[in-house]
Amino acid sequence: MQEKNNMTEEERLDEAASHFIAAAFVIGHPGMTDETELKRAAEWQNFARAFLVSKGYEPEKFDFKEHPANTPDFLRDLNGKDARIPNFGEGIYWIVRAIRISDVLARHYPKFFASPR
Repeated sequence: MQEKNNMTEEERLDEAASHFIAAAFVIGHPGMTDETELKRAAEWQNFARAFLVSKGYEPEKFDFKEHPANTPDFLRDLNGKDARIPNFGEGIYWIVRAIRISDVLARHYPKFFASPR
């Protein structure tokens, strides 16, 4: 994230949010990866947390958006669930697309990403 200093504010928020949530997955499932990826996840999560908090978000309270009831099963499986990170007391959420989380997992945590689920 630091190497992309020409990013817009929205891009920086999306990047930090994607890294925070991906890191939470890795840290939450230590048996699916190794110490190197766990250490990387902790570092990214700390960095992303600080950035998100500085922008008014509560990353520790993230959750996942439910699909609307009429969403076909194949789209639920294909798209995964988007995550939401709330803004402090405003009822506003930063939405992180499932594909962004998967992209971060694939790029930065290949052992975790390839691990059977």
